[in-house]
Amino acid sequence: MSSAINANLKTRTNQKVQQKSIQKQPEKSTIQKLEPKEEEKQLQALKEQQQQGDSQVVNSFWTCDELLQCLPQVLQLRKIFQLYVQDTSNVIDVLKVSECLHAMGLRCSGVTLNGCLAERLLQFPPDRKPPNRVSFELVLTLYSQLAEELPIASSVLINGLRSCDGQSAGVMPLVKLRRLLVAMGRRLIESEICALLDALQDDKGNVNYVRLLESIFAVDLQAVNKLQEVRLYLDAVGKNASHMDMRKRDEFIVTLRNMDASGSGYIAAERLLQLLNANGDRFTIAELATLTRGMTNCKKQVDYRLFLRLIMNE
Repeated sequence: MSSAINANLKTRTNQKVQQKSIQKQPEKSTIQKLEPKEEEKQLQALKEQQQQGDSQVVNSFWTCDELLQCLPQVLQLRKIFQLYVQDTSNVIDVLKVSECLHAMGLRCSGVTLNGCLAERLLQFPPDRKPPNRVSFELVLTLYSQLAEELPIASSVLINGLRSCDGQSAGVMPLVKLRRLLVAMGRRLIESEICALLDALQDDKGNVNYVRLLESIFAVDLQAVNKLQEVRLYLDAVGKNASHMDMRKRDEFIVTLRNMDASGSGYIAAERLLQLLNANGDRFTIAELATLTRGMTNCKKQVDYRLFLRLIMNE
Protein backbone atom coordinates (compact mmCIF):
# COMPACT_ATOMS: atom_id res chain seq x y z
CA MET A 1 0.00 0.00 0.00
CA SER A 2 1.16 3.53 -0.67
CA SER A 3 2.05 5.90 2.15
CA ALA A 4 -0.85 8.17 1.17
CA ILE A 5 -3.36 5.35 1.67
CA ASN A 6 -1.91 4.34 5.01
CA ALA A 7 -1.82 7.97 6.16
CA ASN A 8 -5.56 8.14 5.53
CA LEU A 9 -6.08 4.92 7.46
CA LYS A 10 -3.98 6.16 10.38
CA THR A 11 -6.02 9.35 10.59
CA ARG A 12 -9.29 7.43 10.57
CA THR A 13 -7.98 4.98 13.19
CA ASN A 14 -6.95 7.81 15.51
CA GLN A 15 -10.39 9.39 15.12
CA LYS A 16 -12.08 6.14 16.11
CA VAL A 17 -9.79 5.66 19.09
CA GLN A 18 -10.53 9.20 20.26
CA GLN A 19 -14.27 8.59 19.90
CA LYS A 20 -13.96 5.38 21.92
CA SER A 21 -12.07 7.24 24.65
CA ILE A 22 -14.77 9.89 24.85
CA GLN A 23 -17.48 7.24 25.16
CA LYS A 24 -15.78 5.84 28.31
CA GLN A 25 -15.98 9.13 30.22
CA PRO A 26 -18.48 9.04 33.14
CA GLU A 27 -20.45 12.09 31.98
CA LYS A 28 -21.77 11.77 28.45
CA SER A 29 -23.59 14.43 26.51
CA THR A 30 -26.51 13.59 24.22
CA ILE A 31 -24.19 13.98 21.23
CA GLN A 32 -21.71 11.51 22.68
CA LYS A 33 -24.44 8.93 23.22
CA LEU A 34 -25.35 9.16 19.55
CA GLU A 35 -21.80 8.60 18.31
CA PRO A 36 -22.05 4.79 18.03
CA LYS A 37 -25.24 5.19 15.99
CA GLU A 38 -23.54 7.73 13.78
CA GLU A 39 -20.71 5.28 13.20
CA GLU A 40 -23.25 2.60 12.27
CA LYS A 41 -24.83 5.01 9.80
CA GLN A 42 -21.45 5.73 8.24
CA LEU A 43 -20.71 2.02 7.91
CA GLN A 44 -24.13 1.40 6.36
CA ALA A 45 -23.52 4.23 3.91
CA LEU A 46 -20.18 2.66 3.01
CA LYS A 47 -21.87 -0.70 2.34
CA GLU A 48 -24.45 1.02 0.14
CA GLN A 49 -21.62 2.69 -1.79
CA GLN A 50 -20.04 -0.71 -2.30
CA GLN A 51 -23.31 -2.11 -3.65
CA GLN A 52 -23.64 0.84 -6.02
CA GLY A 53 -20.04 0.43 -7.16
CA ASP A 54 -20.63 -3.29 -7.72
CA SER A 55 -23.27 -2.81 -10.40
CA GLN A 56 -24.04 -5.27 -13.17
CA VAL A 57 -21.68 -3.27 -15.38
CA VAL A 58 -18.62 -2.81 -13.16
CA ASN A 59 -17.26 -3.87 -9.80
CA SER A 60 -15.34 -1.74 -7.31
CA PHE A 61 -12.95 -4.65 -6.69
CA TRP A 62 -11.80 -4.74 -10.30
CA THR A 63 -8.41 -3.42 -11.35
CA CYS A 64 -8.29 -0.33 -13.56
CA ASP A 65 -7.54 -2.43 -16.65
CA GLU A 66 -10.52 -4.69 -15.93
CA LEU A 67 -12.78 -1.66 -15.58
CA LEU A 68 -11.52 -0.17 -18.84
CA GLN A 69 -12.23 -3.39 -20.74
CA CYS A 70 -15.91 -3.10 -19.77
CA LEU A 71 -16.15 0.64 -20.40
CA PRO A 72 -15.10 1.26 -24.03
CA GLN A 73 -15.81 5.00 -23.92
CA VAL A 74 -13.55 5.42 -20.89
CA LEU A 75 -10.93 3.24 -22.58
CA GLN A 76 -10.94 5.65 -25.51
CA LEU A 77 -10.51 8.59 -23.13
CA ARG A 78 -7.60 6.74 -21.54
CA LYS A 79 -5.93 6.39 -24.94
CA ILE A 80 -6.30 10.14 -25.49
CA PHE A 81 -4.83 10.79 -22.04
CA GLN A 82 -1.84 8.57 -22.84
CA LEU A 83 -0.95 10.84 -25.77
CA TYR A 84 0.03 13.47 -23.18
CA VAL A 85 2.06 11.09 -20.98
CA GLN A 86 5.77 11.58 -21.61
CA ASP A 87 7.21 8.73 -19.50
CA THR A 88 6.12 5.62 -17.62
CA SER A 89 4.62 7.53 -14.69
CA ASN A 90 1.06 7.55 -16.12
CA VAL A 91 0.58 11.22 -15.25
CA ILE A 92 0.53 14.39 -17.38
CA ASP A 93 1.74 17.93 -16.84
CA VAL A 94 -0.90 20.00 -15.11
CA LEU A 95 -0.49 22.62 -17.85
CA LYS A 96 -1.67 20.03 -20.40
CA VAL A 97 -4.95 19.26 -18.63
CA SER A 98 -6.96 21.81 -20.62
CA GLU A 99 -5.58 20.54 -23.93
CA CYS A 100 -6.22 16.94 -22.92
CA LEU A 101 -9.85 17.62 -21.95
CA HIS A 102 -10.33 19.47 -25.21
CA ALA A 103 -9.04 16.40 -27.10
CA MET A 104 -11.50 14.28 -25.10
CA GLY A 105 -14.33 16.38 -26.53
CA LEU A 106 -14.97 18.69 -23.59
CA ARG A 107 -15.77 22.32 -24.38
CA CYS A 108 -15.39 24.85 -21.59
CA SER A 109 -13.70 28.17 -20.99
CA GLY A 110 -10.18 28.32 -19.60
CA VAL A 111 -11.39 30.29 -16.58
CA THR A 112 -13.97 27.65 -15.66
CA LEU A 113 -11.58 24.76 -16.15
CA ASN A 114 -8.72 26.37 -14.22
CA GLY A 115 -11.06 27.17 -11.36
CA CYS A 116 -12.26 23.56 -11.13
CA LEU A 117 -8.70 22.25 -11.42
CA ALA A 118 -7.45 24.52 -8.64
CA GLU A 119 -10.33 23.38 -6.43
CA ARG A 120 -9.45 19.73 -7.02
CA LEU A 121 -5.76 20.28 -6.29
CA LEU A 122 -6.63 21.94 -2.98
CA GLN A 123 -8.41 18.72 -1.95
CA PHE A 124 -5.14 16.77 -1.91
CA PRO A 125 -4.08 15.53 1.57
CA PRO A 126 -2.46 18.22 3.77
CA ASP A 127 0.84 16.31 3.87
CA ARG A 128 1.17 16.46 0.09
CA LYS A 129 1.97 19.53 -1.99
CA PRO A 130 -0.34 20.23 -4.96
CA PRO A 131 1.26 18.27 -7.81
CA ASN A 132 2.58 19.66 -11.07
CA ARG A 133 1.51 16.43 -12.78
CA VAL A 134 -1.89 14.77 -12.46
CA SER A 135 -3.44 11.35 -13.00
CA PHE A 136 -6.03 10.06 -15.44
CA GLU A 137 -8.52 9.79 -12.59
CA LEU A 138 -8.19 13.48 -11.74
CA VAL A 139 -8.63 14.47 -15.40
CA LEU A 140 -11.65 12.17 -15.59
CA THR A 141 -13.10 13.76 -12.45
CA LEU A 142 -12.85 17.17 -14.13
CA TYR A 143 -14.47 15.74 -17.25
CA SER A 144 -17.38 14.42 -15.19
CA GLN A 145 -17.77 17.73 -13.38
CA LEU A 146 -17.68 19.92 -16.47
CA ALA A 147 -19.42 17.76 -19.08
CA GLU A 148 -23.04 18.54 -19.79
CA GLU A 149 -25.69 15.91 -19.20
CA LEU A 150 -27.29 16.65 -22.58
CA PRO A 151 -25.84 18.49 -25.58
CA ILE A 152 -27.20 21.96 -26.27
CA ALA A 153 -29.58 21.89 -29.23
CA SER A 154 -28.31 24.14 -32.01
CA SER A 155 -31.91 25.18 -32.77
CA VAL A 156 -32.23 26.75 -29.31
CA LEU A 157 -29.17 28.93 -29.86
CA ILE A 158 -30.14 29.76 -33.44
CA ASN A 159 -33.54 30.98 -32.28
CA GLY A 160 -31.79 33.05 -29.62
CA LEU A 161 -29.59 34.73 -32.23
CA ARG A 162 -32.53 35.36 -34.53
CA SER A 163 -33.84 37.79 -31.92
CA CYS A 164 -30.66 39.83 -32.50
CA ASP A 165 -30.98 39.54 -36.28
CA GLY A 166 -33.37 42.30 -37.28
CA GLN A 167 -33.38 41.16 -40.92
CA SER A 168 -33.96 37.46 -40.03
CA ALA A 169 -31.49 36.72 -42.81
CA GLY A 170 -29.47 34.16 -40.89
CA VAL A 171 -26.33 36.27 -41.08
CA MET A 172 -24.74 38.71 -38.65
CA PRO A 173 -21.66 40.95 -38.57
CA LEU A 174 -18.60 39.06 -37.40
CA VAL A 175 -17.80 41.43 -34.52
CA LYS A 176 -21.33 41.28 -33.12
CA LEU A 177 -21.60 37.50 -33.49
CA ARG A 178 -18.24 36.93 -31.82
CA ARG A 179 -19.31 38.99 -28.82
CA LEU A 180 -22.58 37.06 -28.48
CA LEU A 181 -21.01 33.62 -28.85
CA VAL A 182 -18.25 34.24 -26.33
CA ALA A 183 -20.88 35.40 -23.82
CA MET A 184 -22.89 32.19 -24.22
CA GLY A 185 -20.92 30.36 -21.52
CA ARG A 186 -18.39 27.67 -20.83
CA ARG A 187 -19.11 25.49 -23.87
CA LEU A 188 -17.55 27.99 -26.26
CA ILE A 189 -13.85 28.81 -26.22
CA GLU A 190 -12.99 32.30 -27.47
CA SER A 191 -9.89 31.35 -29.47
CA GLU A 192 -11.82 28.64 -31.35
CA ILE A 193 -14.74 30.97 -32.06
CA CYS A 194 -12.45 33.65 -33.49
CA ALA A 195 -10.77 31.14 -35.80
CA LEU A 196 -14.12 29.79 -37.03
CA LEU A 197 -15.61 33.23 -37.61
CA ASP A 198 -12.59 34.45 -39.55
CA ALA A 199 -12.86 31.42 -41.84
CA LEU A 200 -16.62 31.81 -42.41
CA GLN A 201 -17.08 35.55 -42.90
CA ASP A 202 -18.14 36.72 -46.35
CA ASP A 203 -16.88 39.70 -48.32
CA LYS A 204 -19.26 41.97 -46.39
CA GLY A 205 -17.88 40.92 -43.00
CA ASN A 206 -20.96 38.83 -42.15
CA VAL A 207 -21.18 35.23 -40.95
CA ASN A 208 -23.96 32.70 -41.53
CA TYR A 209 -24.68 31.90 -37.88
CA VAL A 210 -27.14 29.11 -38.69
CA ARG A 211 -24.49 27.09 -40.50
CA LEU A 212 -21.93 27.97 -37.82
CA LEU A 213 -24.02 26.81 -34.86
CA GLU A 214 -25.18 23.65 -36.58
CA SER A 215 -21.50 22.81 -37.04
CA ILE A 216 -20.39 23.70 -33.50
CA PHE A 217 -23.31 22.04 -31.74
CA ALA A 218 -23.67 18.94 -33.86
CA VAL A 219 -25.28 16.36 -31.59
CA ASP A 220 -22.78 13.86 -30.19
CA LEU A 221 -24.85 10.69 -29.99
CA GLN A 222 -22.22 9.11 -27.72
CA ALA A 223 -21.93 12.05 -25.31
CA VAL A 224 -24.50 10.85 -22.78
CA ASN A 225 -23.22 7.27 -22.83
CA LYS A 226 -19.65 8.53 -22.46
CA LEU A 227 -20.53 10.56 -19.39
CA GLN A 228 -22.39 7.62 -17.84
CA GLU A 229 -19.36 5.37 -18.33
CA VAL A 230 -17.04 8.00 -16.86
CA ARG A 231 -19.16 8.18 -13.72
CA LEU A 232 -19.37 4.39 -13.44
CA TYR A 233 -15.57 4.22 -13.55
CA LEU A 234 -15.10 7.00 -10.99
CA ASP A 235 -17.63 5.44 -8.62
CA ALA A 236 -15.89 2.07 -8.89
CA VAL A 237 -12.39 3.39 -8.13
CA GLY A 238 -13.56 5.75 -5.36
CA LYS A 239 -13.31 9.47 -4.71
CA ASN A 240 -9.72 9.26 -3.39
CA ALA A 241 -8.44 7.89 -6.69
CA SER A 242 -7.50 11.38 -7.92
CA HIS A 243 -4.58 11.64 -5.50
CA MET A 244 -3.57 7.99 -5.12
CA ASP A 245 -1.23 5.71 -7.03
CA MET A 246 -3.71 3.44 -8.79
CA ARG A 247 -1.02 0.88 -9.54
CA LYS A 248 -0.70 0.34 -5.78
CA ARG A 249 -4.47 -0.13 -5.57
CA ASP A 250 -4.39 -2.71 -8.35
CA GLU A 251 -1.48 -4.56 -6.73
CA PHE A 252 -3.45 -4.60 -3.46
CA ILE A 253 -6.46 -6.11 -5.23
CA VAL A 254 -4.41 -8.82 -6.97
CA THR A 255 -2.63 -9.74 -3.73
CA LEU A 256 -5.92 -10.04 -1.84
CA ARG A 257 -7.36 -12.27 -4.56
CA ASN A 258 -4.33 -14.54 -4.31
CA MET A 259 -4.65 -14.69 -0.52
CA ASP A 260 -8.32 -15.65 -0.79
CA ALA A 261 -8.11 -18.70 -3.06
CA SER A 262 -11.70 -19.73 -2.27
CA GLY A 263 -13.09 -16.32 -3.25
CA SER A 264 -14.98 -15.92 0.03
CA GLY A 265 -14.44 -12.15 0.16
CA TYR A 266 -12.91 -12.38 3.64
CA ILE A 267 -9.36 -12.53 4.96
CA ALA A 268 -7.87 -13.08 8.40
CA ALA A 269 -7.10 -9.81 10.17
CA GLU A 270 -3.52 -10.92 10.77
CA ARG A 271 -2.90 -11.47 7.06
CA LEU A 272 -4.47 -8.11 6.17
CA LEU A 273 -2.26 -6.46 8.78
CA GLN A 274 0.81 -8.12 7.26
CA LEU A 275 -0.16 -6.77 3.84
CA LEU A 276 -0.72 -3.25 5.15
CA ASN A 277 2.66 -3.20 6.88
CA ALA A 278 4.56 -4.70 3.94
CA ASN A 279 5.90 -1.28 2.91
CA GLY A 280 7.24 -0.34 6.32
CA ASP A 281 4.09 1.01 7.99
CA ARG A 282 3.38 0.00 11.56
CA PHE A 283 -0.31 -0.69 12.09
CA THR A 284 -1.16 -2.71 15.18
CA ILE A 285 -3.83 -5.39 15.39
CA ALA A 286 -5.76 -3.13 17.77
CA GLU A 287 -5.73 -0.27 15.27
CA LEU A 288 -6.91 -2.58 12.51
CA ALA A 289 -9.71 -3.90 14.73
CA THR A 290 -10.86 -0.33 15.37
CA LEU A 291 -10.69 0.51 11.70
CA THR A 292 -12.60 -2.58 10.52
CA ARG A 293 -15.30 -2.55 13.18
CA GLY A 294 -18.51 -3.82 11.58
CA MET A 295 -16.64 -5.38 8.63
CA THR A 296 -15.96 -8.82 10.12
CA ASN A 297 -17.79 -12.16 9.95
CA CYS A 298 -18.37 -14.71 12.71
CA LYS A 299 -14.80 -15.98 12.24
CA LYS A 300 -13.48 -12.45 12.81
CA GLN A 301 -12.27 -12.29 9.23
CA VAL A 302 -12.36 -8.92 7.46
CA ASP A 303 -14.53 -8.14 4.43
CA TYR A 304 -11.63 -6.90 2.31
CA ARG A 305 -13.85 -5.52 -0.47
CA LEU A 306 -15.57 -3.25 2.00
CA PHE A 307 -12.19 -2.39 3.47
CA LEU A 308 -10.90 -1.33 0.04
CA ARG A 309 -14.02 0.76 -0.43
CA LEU A 310 -13.18 2.47 2.87
CA ILE A 311 -9.62 3.19 1.74
CA MET A 312 -10.72 4.69 -1.55
CA ASN A 313 -13.58 6.83 -0.22
CA GLU A 314 -12.81 7.98 3.33
